[in-house]
Amino acid sequence: MNIKRGIYFVIFFIISIMFKTESVQAADFSDAIQISVNHDISGNVTEGYDYEQNYYMFTIPENGYITLNFSNPLQSSSKAYWTMCLYNASFRKIYERNVYGNKMNTISQEIGLESGTYYAKITSANYSYAEAQDIYTFCVNYSASDYWEQEFNDGYLSADEIQLNSTYYGSILSGYDYEEDYYKFTTYKDGVISIKFTNPLQSDTEAYWKLYLYNDAYKEIYSRNIYGNYDSISTPEIGLAAGEYYVKITSSNYSRAESTDTYSVCINYIASNYWEKEFNDSYLSADHIEMDSIYYGSIISGYDYEQDYYEFIIDNSGNYNINMETVYLNDSDQYWNMYLYDSSYEKIGGISVYGNETKHSIAKHLSAGTYYIEIISSNYSRAESTRTYSIKVSSATLADVQKNCSHDYSYETTSPTYFSKGYVTYTCSICGDSYVSEYKEKLKLNSPYISTSSSYVRKRKVKLVWSSVSDADGYQIQYSIKRNFRKKVRNIRVNGKTQKTIKSLKKKKTYYVRVRAFIKSGSKTAYSAWSNSIYFSTK
Repeated sequence: MNIKRGIYFVIFFIISIMFKTESVQAADFSDAIQISVNHDISGNVTEGYDYEQNYYMFTIPENGYITLNFSNPLQSSSKAYWTMCLYNASFRKIYERNVYGNKMNTISQEIGLESGTYYAKITSANYSYAEAQDIYTFCVNYSASDYWEQEFNDGYLSADEIQLNSTYYGSILSGYDYEEDYYKFTTYKDGVISIKFTNPLQSDTEAYWKLYLYNDAYKEIYSRNIYGNYDSISTPEIGLAAGEYYVKITSSNYSRAESTDTYSVCINYIASNYWEKEFNDSYLSADHIEMDSIYYGSIISGYDYEQDYYEFIIDNSGNYNINMETVYLNDSDQYWNMYLYDSSYEKIGGISVYGNETKHSIAKHLSAGTYYIEIISSNYSRAESTRTYSIKVSSATLADVQKNCSHDYSYETTSPTYFSKGYVTYTCSICGDSYVSEYKEKLKLNSPYISTSSSYVRKRKVKLVWSSVSDADGYQIQYSIKRNFRKKVRNIRVNGKTQKTIKSLKKKKTYYVRVRAFIKSGSKTAYSAWSNSIYFSTK
């Protein structure tokens, strides 16, 4: 033994005497030495090799957490000299840690245990370390607590049941990805949760832990890496239906031994009937929402493979707004997309949601029926779209709809007739707004022409012949003894024919006559202009 090491040994021996430690030995679980928690015990591994061990047995009176404290003389190198292990009452190993020669005191991380009997084993770290025969001091420090994980909670069936809105503590004992901590919680009403995770700051910005959320069918709802440059994170707000759920905490990867540090986890919960309920990621699982009520949701993964679907029913045709409000994200990039589908799942509207705007709307004229809203992150990289949004479906006046409508007009042409003008009707397929323009004048019947050569007089009658007019249903003959047709006017209607004999005229009178075409539609009649007028004298 060199002088320096001898001095440390003497100092350690004196400290052991001062604290009244007692030396005990036991070679197996069956003859493990009963020790008290929070009480030092001294011992040594007499052979200094790994086939010689000391076993200790202790009891935890209530649920709580422990640390294993090991003190030893300073050794000649920094290699591992001792190993301390922790077992449960079934002799299943819970924890193991080497004790290195360049440290005089080694303390395990905090380990959560339920009440019961446990075992500790002290052995030489490997076959060649005879120095491990030096006297050590060992202590199981214990504190009672109802807010610590209880090993083994490494699966769904052994998950620790925790209360909502309470903080619980735990540690990844091995610091590797094959050791997990599971917690189970129950939401007795529909509502929203956010999981808060705290941890000591680490030495770099890489991922150290990973947090998962599962439903009662063990289907993953959410997962997130926890990075070393943050000492506290909160998940997005996540809407959940009443039921049982699980949280898993694990090291982010095999090499993260630092993730043995104590962490805390708290399920913050608020009951609410106005939150989405995962999984609402398809038409078939869409959340039903009522008109004129505000509902909340979040794209919890923040990527384009996670969607939220909502279903609503329109009782009466009319103009409607599908409103979405988001937080202000301080830039003009696209973060979300919102789409509207009809009952056949055909897309009938959609908008992109940008970070420099907080209010967004699909304005649409909708017939009575069932409709669906889809909200999705705009692309794979938009993790910011995990932020909470709100949606509301409400009726609107045409002016309200037009205010938010980009207008996509289709048009329909109405041809002119003999009774009305022609025009083009423009209708917005989004909001139903319409207007009429590009008027065309009514059609006009051509005027007939009276043939003087074919019109002749016989005593008190005259035969008239005139030209045919296309589309005419008939003709009106007007005759008078006045050139201006203002007095003593007679009218005769002729349906379909282009000639007519006018009888019972007065003798030796001069008459003036003219003709016009007409067309009928229901109770309406349209006329052409009058033909040329001719005159004749009776005999």
